Amino acid sequence: MDALRREFEYALKSLETITERAIPARFLAVEENSSYGGHAIPPGFIISGFQTDKHYVVYEEHRKLVVYLFERFKALGGNIPRLLRELLHEGFHFPEFTIENPPHLALPHVQGVGYFISTRRALVSILTNRAYIGHYIFTKHAKTTMRFDEKKQKRVRVKGKPEASYVNERAHDAIMDYDLFVWCYEKITGYTLDGIPVEVRPERRYGTQTNALLDGLITSRGNPVYAVAAKAAYVAREYDHDLNTTTLTAPIDLVDTIVGQVMDSVVMQKTLNGNGALAQRIRAVQQEVKQRATNFQAKLAVIDNGIRGWELDKQSSRDTGNKAGLDEANKQLVILASQRAAVVEEMERASKDDAVLAECADLMERVRAGWTCLECDHQRRLAKLVILKADLREAAPHILCLTLALGVPISRKLAIYFYRARGSHPAWTDAENAILRQFYPDADRRIVMEHLLTRTWESAIMQAGAILHLVRTTRQNTSTIPDNMTYADQLVLQELGVPMSEARRKATWPQVHDITSQAQSGELVHQRLFFLRRHTRNPVQFNNQVTDSAIQS
Repeated sequence: MDALRREFEYALKSLETITERAIPARFLAVEENSSYGGHAIPPGFIISGFQTDKHYVVYEEHRKLVVYLFERFKALGGNIPRLLRELLHEGFHFPEFTIENPPHLALPHVQGVGYFISTRRALVSILTNRAYIGHYIFTKHAKTTMRFDEKKQKRVRVKGKPEASYVNERAHDAIMDYDLFVWCYEKITGYTLDGIPVEVRPERRYGTQTNALLDGLITSRGNPVYAVAAKAAYVAREYDHDLNTTTLTAPIDLVDTIVGQVMDSVVMQKTLNGNGALAQRIRAVQQEVKQRATNFQAKLAVIDNGIRGWELDKQSSRDTGNKAGLDEANKQLVILASQRAAVVEEMERASKDDAVLAECADLMERVRAGWTCLECDHQRRLAKLVILKADLREAAPHILCLTLALGVPISRKLAIYFYRARGSHPAWTDAENAILRQFYPDADRRIVMEHLLTRTWESAIMQAGAILHLVRTTRQNTSTIPDNMTYADQLVLQELGVPMSEARRKATWPQVHDITSQAQSGELVHQRLFFLRRHTRNPVQFNNQVTDSAIQS
């Protein structure tokens, strides 16, 4: 027993030596010498050096294959699934190292053959690894913990959260063209190397097209929303730094029908009352565009006269050898040329907007017969004119909220709530499993639902029985929530004043609420200014003192 105790004491002292001396020494070597910190290295490199001065060195046999991956990825337009299928089909692999003491690669290894890329995560980790442009990044993590995995039915190691990172941008030689790497990195992550989000542009669609009314107008909490024809739904995807995605879907037919009802009843009838106010406002803007085009003609004539005058001064200064005069003439000619190009561009835009506004005025006359009487293309064109902003979010698992900001002359903000039968289905978390273990066996059903805000009772039964193997010993139930709805649904319905028994009735939806008064101060004024900017291309800079009377003038 004493010998065993001494063994434990020796092991404890060894751990203390590692944690208190060896690990801090390694971190110090990384920070001061950019030394290799001891981890799996990316393909294309080997480790060279001794003790506290180890660095990446290019391994030529693997470097060629890494460059091929990047070039092929760009040739495929950034299509990761297609590239991965090609690699699996061709049996792509990094060959065995021909050196002594080969480094560790975090890839599946077949003895005598090499290292294979078999998963998307492995491919993404290579295409986004900054080591290929000469960067060395070492991240210090918190202490590793252990937890019990319900699915694997065993204890698993959980890596600690990152506490500090060390970055050296000139730690070793780069093996990849910088521009090519940046293109691949931004294409996959959606961020620049500095962590700034990249502007996402809708990709060109091939094959089946969709006539979604809000395509190009709608967003979801600032994220782009795409009309996906294959799913017949609006889809919003949000990516985090770990490339995990959160997806929100809403049927295109349902959303477009609701927007049509709102445009038909609330906007065209209750707001305008058949007086053609929107058509009048469009005609007023059209007259403003024509007047602005006339002003541009006069301004262009003044600029042309100035150019001719400075051309004469330039020639005179050149003949007399006046260097100061020649420099001033060249400076003024550059300024006038820039001003002339801007005026010409504004004139071309005004000419195009004049035709567009004329068409919209004609559409407003026809919309009096009803929104559904317009053709699909005309509906989309009018929606882009009237709707300044559309935002779709999930108010509850089965209830979505569409916020519409409407421009002149309506100048209103509407929140439209509608019901969907199939709600979101996120994976169960450890915290939710802990709640089930605590309350499911013997607690009132109402208590369980209140703690699991976004879970239905049907989902709770499946998770508790099939996954956690829990048995419910009581039938106590003071809840009024149906089996296929959640407590979060009930809270939203209470706010809307809709009885739970009426939630699944089609006639109950949509619920339209005017939230104009809740908009931030000056928001609608700036929305009107945005309308004028978008349809008149007015180059004048507006300030915060603009009023409604100033807009009308």
